[in-house]
Amino acid sequence: KGVLHIKARKGQVSDTLIKEGWLDIDLLNHEDIPFKGEFNLHSDLSTLPEVLISLLPKTLLARELARVRDVVGKTDALLKLGMESMQEDLLVEVRAENLSLKGHYDRIPLPITISGGSFVYGSDKVVLKKVSGWLAKSSVENLNAVVDFGQTPCFDISTGPTRMELAEILGWLKSYAPVMELISPVKNARGKLVADKIKLDGPIFEPGKWQFDITGSGSDIHIGLAQDRQAV
Repeated sequence: KGVLHIKARKGQVSDTLIKEGWLDIDLLNHEDIPFKGEFNLHSDLSTLPEVLISLLPKTLLARELARVRDVVGKTDALLKLGMESMQEDLLVEVRAENLSLKGHYDRIPLPITISGGSFVYGSDKVVLKKVSGWLAKSSVENLNAVVDFGQTPCFDISTGPTRMELAEILGWLKSYAPVMELISPVKNARGKLVADKIKLDGPIFEPGKWQFDITGSGSDIHIGLAQDRQAV
């Protein structure tokens, strides 16, 4: 009683198509107007960063999404929205399956391609499952990741078979100053590293505390060190 129920059969927001959905609004709450809703979307991913930034302003996720550009791709997704009584923050949950996208993220100076798997955002956390990805000539299969944007942002990543072109990867690492402080003796690298699996976790902005476990092999690897060190 006193709840306005809106059922949408179809609609459009920017380049995102609403296939169906519903929205409940509590009209009898005199303090504020709580609501909740769910929408099935066919989303043009080029607009998704902007949409999430508008829904989640002043969050760490919004700041990182502002670094994303030139996104191309489409996906089917479920968007959940809610605002509880006496609450300031909008509750947002996004679930997407069968990802297919390309784009750039300015912390990684290489084009990124993602295929398959699933993406979930909710409660200040991103979860990726069974994703395949490419960074130029480097590739990863069965990527599973949890990124927690809470009070102490952290991540937990595991992968299946991974192939890395060391020159590409080093170029990426050189763009991230905290990591370069850890590997500063390394000036250049080339060759291929093939990992059966990778496990990496730790606080996002404290590379010195990252923990990793890599199992695999390499070929034609050359690592050039600073003048007071020898090449490997």
